[in-house]
Amino acid sequence: WRLDGPLPVSDRLIDAVQRRIAGVEGSRLGALRAVAIGAPLPLDAALAIAATDVLRDLESAGLIVTDSVGARPHARIAHPLVGEAVEAAITPLERRALVTVLAEVVDADDLSQPDKALRWAVQRLDAGVAVPAATLSAASAHAFSLLEHPLAERPAREAIAA
Repeated sequence: WRLDGPLPVSDRLIDAVQRRIAGVEGSRLGALRAVAIGAPLPLDAALAIAATDVLRDLESAGLIVTDSVGARPHARIAHPLVGEAVEAAITPLERRALVTVLAEVVDADDLSQPDKALRWAVQRLDAGVAVPAATLSAASAHAFSLLEHPLAERPAREAIAA
């Protein structure tokens, strides 16, 4: 069995998720949006953009969880539907600003970590944020090595144009 396309979600479920995040405002909403975009977001990066009590409140509310990815603690959205609802509400300008800040905080141009360079190169391209040519080249090469040829094409074209 194989599903082609997105999993259909009922309107009642969407309403329930939106009600769950409706009361999140201010710095908590900003932190929730950052975690949704950056997930899994290294905990030190999350703490660089949000206060400990803000992240603790989001975790207590069941909106984010902290766990380890490898040896490092990370923050991520507790449920994929919450992440989708949060990301759907982010305007293009907000996304651009968040991606810019997050890319700087997570050192997105660290070419010693090709998965991270690829991920953040695509995030920045999607948000309309400039990406250094060296990062684009490394991201394209890494995607190509993974046999993800369509994914490799975009950063390669952007690197050539840079």
